[in-house]
Amino acid sequence: MKLTKEQIKGMREVSKPIFSKMFTDKELDIILEKFYSLMRKKGLKEGEPCFRGKGVVGNNFEWTLILYAFLHNLCEQVELRALFGEVPKDLKCYRRRIK
Repeated sequence: MKLTKEQIKGMREVSKPIFSKMFTDKELDIILEKFYSLMRKKGLKEGEPCFRGKGVVGNNFEWTLILYAFLHNLCEQVELRALFGEVPKDLKCYRRRIK
């Protein structure tokens, strides 16, 4: 399928907000709080004390591993919802066939 100039322009326009800061700090805080809540519940900490208790060495292996598992799971959930969820009616298809 060959893309038209109009389609390419439309893709550029849509990509701008996607690659900018798309979520508010509050939305991101809500997602991260779920991660932090889990870590509190299991008693896991980000780092270890160092320099005779005057600093912190981070990130622990288990913290990093669980963080990436959390992020991977989040991406998978969004991807599955986007692929198999119900697309809003106004986004189902174009009114005319694109050549």
